[in-house]
Amino acid sequence: CVVAGGRTDQLRSRFGHWTSYSRSSRSGLLLRPDVDLDGDLFGLRLNRSARRPNRPGSGAVIVEGVDRVIQVAI
Repeated sequence: CVVAGGRTDQLRSRFGHWTSYSRSSRSGLLLRPDVDLDGDLFGLRLNRSARRPNRPGSGAVIVEGVDRVIQVAI
């Protein structure tokens, strides 16, 4: 198991980077995702029909290519 963090705009531009291995798992966590672009990191389109609040800690968890809306608490 590996935990890695980064800005999605930077990760999208590094397809030859080591993060390509994590993207191939099609599992991850996106906080405040851009539904038009950020699903590309995991080879999917994020579900637009799900209500996605734009507040700190809101996001999507992707498990084997399926996304769900989540709220992360501190």
